[in-house]
Amino acid sequence: MANPVNKNDWCSPPEIVEPVRAFFGGSIDLDPCSNPNSTVRAAHEFIYPEQNGLTDPWVGRTAYVNPPYSRDKTQGTTIYDWFKKMHSVARMSMLDKEIIALVPGAYETKAWRNFVWYGGADAVCLLKKRTKFLGAGCGAKFPTALIYWGENAERFARHFDPSLGMVIPTSFPFPEVNDEHATQAAGDLALS
Repeated sequence: MANPVNKNDWCSPPEIVEPVRAFFGGSIDLDPCSNPNSTVRAAHEFIYPEQNGLTDPWVGRTAYVNPPYSRDKTQGTTIYDWFKKMHSVARMSMLDKEIIALVPGAYETKAWRNFVWYGGADAVCLLKKRTKFLGAGCGAKFPTALIYWGENAERFARHFDPSLGMVIPTSFPFPEVNDEHATQAAGDLALS
């Protein structure tokens, strides 16, 4: 089966959704990117164009997001807008929201830099297998990841690693730099 080129509503497979639902205690409050064929079965589902997950207020404490990966020509939006929205909702909620997103593993992109790696998300699960979206004839041609925003990053790591992939924290306790050691290291590099 050939994948339609501009399809933007690929459904998450149960092997992703069920562990997310279990992590959230058995239910998901919001799916802001839902469609009539979704397997998420969230308490609140935003189905475009009636509801718009980028502009409508997010309800509930937990959200699972499988955003459109390609440019939405109707709205003029990209996945960057979804990263920005997830980060904004998570940070403005004063720690009472938890968001898990299934996104392309494009780790070098501006969206990842701005909203995941540098002070954004709380943990990332790099999925060990290519995601096979429902309705797709084969697995995605790119890696995918689950990104977590919330106060339970350690529990997220225990829950998803190693069952789905490798979990890494997005904030690291960098040791303080000792100027004397940094100067010595720079000198050693100059001599080699």
